[in-house]
Amino acid sequence: MERNPSRWVATGLAIVAALGIVATSTTMWAHRYPLDSDRFATAAAGVLDDPEVVEALSSAATDEAIDLVLAVADPRQFLPGPLQGLGGEPERWIRDQVAGQMERVVTTEQVQDLLTASIREAHREVLSTIRGDDTGSGILAFDGQTVRLDLTGVIAAGLDALVGRGWAPGALGDLHEAFRSGLDGLRLWLVDNAGVDIGEDIGTLVVYDASDVDDGGLALRSARWMSGAGSLPLLVWPTISLVSIALLVGLRADRARSLAIGGAAAVVLAILAHLYVLRVVADIAALVDDSGARQAVEGIAADLVGPLLVPTGVIVVGGALVALLAARSAESRPTAHV
Repeated sequence: MERNPSRWVATGLAIVAALGIVATSTTMWAHRYPLDSDRFATAAAGVLDDPEVVEALSSAATDEAIDLVLAVADPRQFLPGPLQGLGGEPERWIRDQVAGQMERVVTTEQVQDLLTASIREAHREVLSTIRGDDTGSGILAFDGQTVRLDLTGVIAAGLDALVGRGWAPGALGDLHEAFRSGLDGLRLWLVDNAGVDIGEDIGTLVVYDASDVDDGGLALRSARWMSGAGSLPLLVWPTISLVSIALLVGLRADRARSLAIGGAAAVVLAILAHLYVLRVVADIAALVDDSGARQAVEGIAADLVGPLLVPTGVIVVGGALVALLAARSAESRPTAHV
């Protein structure tokens, strides 16, 4: 009967080493891609000119613009004189003009750059909110649970275009100047000049809501925890893997057998880790109702997840080769018994 406890220790160390290798690869990818605000913004810039995404952004900006107008005054006063007596039509007229112009505005280089910068800041704010620290700008997060994207710059560009084409009166000049100062500046301008407080939400778009994540899948909730304060430093997993390998080398157990087990474990764990990431992406996309916004999420995710295929493939192929060669070596050696 086989009685060699060191073999069981060696097996455990091989599995721990495999776990460390996979965790190191996945953690490094996460820090370099989805948790890096610059790379996230670059990925977002790649989908901002997609027609469905443009339509979704234009629709959101239009809705916010109309809400702002309605919050300040009767929309008829912003129409040219002959159109002020149209009864219930002014809002529809404004919405049609703004919506059509917003689609053109969103595709301009100026607005694309503005949106990319705003997305970068929103991403940083999301990470700050998740981690529970105060390192974010504080401009987009209003209650510690929700992060919003400030669309006032996009709306200002849309109003500029409307005024320039003669579709809105020049009297809007002061208002769209206030838009350029961001949401806080716009709120102050409206309080000072119109005596109206539009609140903290108008002119913004929700990009992260903790309550939605709470209602999402287990993979998404666990990903939030790992990207928050509970995440481990980058050097932890490589250290665990190296220590396990060093201890494994120092044992007198059947190293070939242990290597075979470790290689197979690396293959399984790498595949499971990749499937987990894909599940997180699916959970995020499931939270988005608008088809254009969902396409944007899926496009950004594809850009960020793509680089993970390389280390995953290397681990799977390398682990499979190690397992195969070690298993053949173990079969060619006599088994030690006590």
